[in-house]
Amino acid sequence: MAKPTKPHKNYDRTMAGLREALFDELEDLREGHSSPHEAIAFSKLADNIIGSLDIEIKQQALAETKLRRQLDARRFIGRMIEVQKPDEGNDNKNAKNVEK
Repeated sequence: MAKPTKPHKNYDRTMAGLREALFDELEDLREGHSSPHEAIAFSKLADNIIGSLDIEIKQQALAETKLRRQLDARRFIGRMIEVQKPDEGNDNKNAKNVEK
């Protein structure tokens, strides 16, 4: 007996599209349009897609953290420079006191 063929569907390349494809694969398995072997292969592929997305999200978060630290360091250095700048009015007063 020939296995019933699956209807072909296009899915969005988003997490919502992946979720929809996974549920459709589950329904196909229940209806006999897919074999357990095909469903396992589909599941492994989806797991790899999700894993690569997870790595991408972690990499983006790391890059944002690094950028935030660089900006914080620049702000800190800028504040330190401002604190160390001599006040021109005070320098003249100190110079007069030294001369006396």
